[in-house]
Amino acid sequence: KIAFSEALKRDSRLQANCKYFLGVIALRQGELGEANKMLKEVAGNEPETAIGKAAKDLLARPQAGAKRWSLTFFAGLGYDDNVIQFDEDPLPGDISDKDAVFAKFSLDAGCHLVRTPTNMAGVYYEFDMSLFNKLSSFNRYDQRLSLVGRHRFNNRLAVNMDIANSYRIIGGDSLSYGLALTPSLDWRLADWVTLRLPYSFSLSEYYLDVAPALNRDGQSQRFGASLFLRCPVHRISARLGYNHALNRTDGSDYDYDSNSMLIGLNFALPYKTVMDVVYMRISEQY
Repeated sequence: KIAFSEALKRDSRLQANCKYFLGVIALRQGELGEANKMLKEVAGNEPETAIGKAAKDLLARPQAGAKRWSLTFFAGLGYDDNVIQFDEDPLPGDISDKDAVFAKFSLDAGCHLVRTPTNMAGVYYEFDMSLFNKLSSFNRYDQRLSLVGRHRFNNRLAVNMDIANSYRIIGGDSLSYGLALTPSLDWRLADWVTLRLPYSFSLSEYYLDVAPALNRDGQSQRFGASLFLRCPVHRISARLGYNHALNRTDGSDYDYDSNSMLIGLNFALPYKTVMDVVYMRISEQY
């Protein structure tokens, strides 16, 4: 890599060859952004030459050695001193007056359908289960199936798309079904900072027999901005985010606007562990 970088500086006639092999090296090292940048320059500047066509072929080829499948399992124990069935509601802290030890299990599975330096597409399934001691009617089962895509225009700009449906069961009864569409734009402002601009539109349906004013069926829109900052020298990263939501339901009691802010810090610890510290503040107006 050093030899090709030095040759690129000394002789402009070797530009296409050097950038091509630097792109190949970056691809093998998993540096997709750098590989995409180098190979796109070669394919764009030398479209009719053999090396330009080779670069174009690499951009369209699935990544060599990339894992197509992923599977993650998690199990843990916890204690909740205020068990609430509908945990997405802003309810007073003492409204439940129930406490319980609970076990939490989650399973995440994914399959990469397309994975090249320029494009990525995959399908993912998530299952979460929370089982409460002596409160089986509060047990929660969540499923989420999503189709995720990403297109990288260049080394600085990429667009993402997430289409997902979700299904929740409380106790043994169906609670809700949701469908969400979430596009977002990633703009790399510098090597150490990236700006993400997301938008989300979702539809939800609740299987509850309630008064019309309490009907939660409806739609929600969310938009915001997040900054991701990284310090590679000290292996520290941070994120700052703002989100605004508009929730409109068939029952007027659940119409609300909300504003949320997030501050997060992630840093490496010994023995290949990391610590993630997050502060979030949400303000809702019904």
